[in-house]
Amino acid sequence: MRYVRYRRQRKIGTASEMGAIDSGKPIIGIDLGSTNSCACVVLGDGPETIPTRSGKPLTSSAVTFNGDGTVSVGDEALANRALGDASTITGSKRLLGVSRALADAADGDIHENTLAGKVDEETEIAIGGEARVMPEQAAAAILASLRADAEEFLGVPVTDAVITVPAQFNDLRRQAVVDAAEIAGLNAVRLVNEPTAAAVEYGWLAMRNGMGVPAGHQILVFDMGGGTLDVSLCRVNGTTVETITTAGDGNLGGIDFDRAIAEIVRRRVIASSGVDVSSDGEASRRLLLEARNCKEELTASESAKVVLPYAIRGRGGTWVNIDETITRAEFESAAAQLVEKALSVVDSALSSASRFVRFGGVVLVGGSCKMPIIAKAVGEAAGIAPTEWVDKDLCVAQGAALIAESIRCDGRGEGLMLLRDITGMDYGQELVGAGMRPEIVTYIEAGTPIPCRRTMSTSNCGTEEGTVTVYQAPHLDPDPDAPGNVKIFEHRFSFPYAKPFTKEFVDVMSIDENGIMTIETHDGSVNGPLLVSEKINLQRGSDADGRLARAKDEGILLRR
Repeated sequence: MRYVRYRRQRKIGTASEMGAIDSGKPIIGIDLGSTNSCACVVLGDGPETIPTRSGKPLTSSAVTFNGDGTVSVGDEALANRALGDASTITGSKRLLGVSRALADAADGDIHENTLAGKVDEETEIAIGGEARVMPEQAAAAILASLRADAEEFLGVPVTDAVITVPAQFNDLRRQAVVDAAEIAGLNAVRLVNEPTAAAVEYGWLAMRNGMGVPAGHQILVFDMGGGTLDVSLCRVNGTTVETITTAGDGNLGGIDFDRAIAEIVRRRVIASSGVDVSSDGEASRRLLLEARNCKEELTASESAKVVLPYAIRGRGGTWVNIDETITRAEFESAAAQLVEKALSVVDSALSSASRFVRFGGVVLVGGSCKMPIIAKAVGEAAGIAPTEWVDKDLCVAQGAALIAESIRCDGRGEGLMLLRDITGMDYGQELVGAGMRPEIVTYIEAGTPIPCRRTMSTSNCGTEEGTVTVYQAPHLDPDPDAPGNVKIFEHRFSFPYAKPFTKEFVDVMSIDENGIMTIETHDGSVNGPLLVSEKINLQRGSDADGRLARAKDEGILLRR
């Protein structure tokens, strides 16, 4: 057994913040997934998948926090989960950067993990007894495992990575990924939207294989993984990929289809034994895992079984054993509403594009797209059969690796793919005038190319203090209290004046290439004294920053 300590290397930020990238060192591309994760690197003439220690291309996104202070990642952790180990975490990606209340609302009745703490606190995951961890720590363990595999594969230290995230991840969730990378000892040189990375891989494959993709070739990327859905319309021009529009659902993915099967079984067990499996947390989690296996079998078979011996104690203390056959027709009927929900995201992504848009290709990304019901529905909605020559499991990591190589070479090199990404959210500021109700004014709209910068002028209305309050949502409502609006930043500051009087000040909103915002407030003009300069990462629980600092200092002790 080998133990590897991963400690903080240096501050994580954008490539420009960190200075020059060492072009002699590899930069890996990482697809941090809800169910599986993957790392790739460009070697020779293209991206190559970095295998796990067992030789597999994918790492299961399962983490066991062992009693000796170490963590186990991948197949070993997934096996622990199947045995009912409460210290094993799966699906942590869904919990990154969200409040406990939002995590509860998104996770449904059957939790993959047991959430801990009060509803108004930062999300934490219980791992047995009083012990609890942050989702960032679970994600960091996965990233540390991918890093270790890369170092073993390449034979050199690996400290830099391009990491993909769902296009609909807001600032807090993107910052959580950056924090997880830092805990794992990785510099996140760039965060890239997952469908954009997939489009880059599509463009590179088309170019390499001489497919004669015409200039302005438009593709629809439908990316459904274990926990999230992103849909993007992208334009491919030679070695450049441009994202035109995007939409998504951060709480729709393979896990929801697993739950559809689990619900079928749950109702059958109630009917036959009078026992509700969902009344026992551990039984629910075991059922959910078996439901996932059943779903995967149904991709190729017309029926599959859910077998769970000694599932739960029934009346009189006797054990209830589960042995149920699920047909594909039953599954697809139960999942019909989920499919409709997914197609509504497609409609949303295309609503801002021309209704006469013609697709040159449809790219399905993510393990959930292996379900026949998804491939059929998306193909029918787009009016074109999905492309078969893009690997659903690997293309996001491969695209990230191509972007990483472009960064390493500073954009130089024949055949390197370049990208132009966009914001997936509206950004706006709350304005309050004398006798007026607070109102959100949108300054940066979803679909704006990044990096970007906007300025706006306001006044202090004769007060000695000012407040900067920023909201974010896929579509901002002027009413600050409207559902869907998320307050991501609030800061009060004092004007440097002896007496209150009306004075103009200027707010500057800038979004970097990672999709993370910085807010500045200047006195009088853009060139005036700086009153506020903050990254949008302040809306955490009271002790969240302290716990993150300790996690970054301690690093991850990875059991290998």
